[in-house]
Amino acid sequence: MEQTAMDGRTSGGGLRWATPRVGDTLTIASGVLFLLLCMMLPLVGPAAAHGSGSPGATTAAHFASNRAAFSIMLGLTLSVAGLATAAKLAVRSRVGGRLPFIALGIDAACVGILVAYAAGLLQI
Repeated sequence: MEQTAMDGRTSGGGLRWATPRVGDTLTIASGVLFLLLCMMLPLVGPAAAHGSGSPGATTAAHFASNRAAFSIMLGLTLSVAGLATAAKLAVRSRVGGRLPFIALGIDAACVGILVAYAAGLLQI
C-alpha cells in the first residue's frame, strides 16, 4: 500500500528521508560548499604547484596538505551535491515538478573539477 507523499515514504522502500525541505537544505549546503571549494582552487593551482614565477620560487611549503584539504573538500561537496540531487529527484518522482537544475549543475561542476584535478589540469 502506497503512503502519502506528505510523510516522505513510498511502499517501494525509496528514499524515505527525501522531502522537499531536505532537498532544498542539501542544495543550499552544496552551493555553499561549492563556493568554499572554488575559494580553495588557488591552493592547488599553478602558483602553488610551480611557484609564482619569480626567481627562486618553488612549490608552496604546504602543497601536500593543501592538496589533501582540497581533495577532502571536493569529496564532501560532491557527496552533498549528490545527496541533494537524489533527494530532489526522489521528491520529483513522487509528487512531480521540475528537474533540479541547480543541484544537477553543481554536480556537473564538481565532476568537471574532479576530472580536471585527477588529470592534473589544475596545476598547469
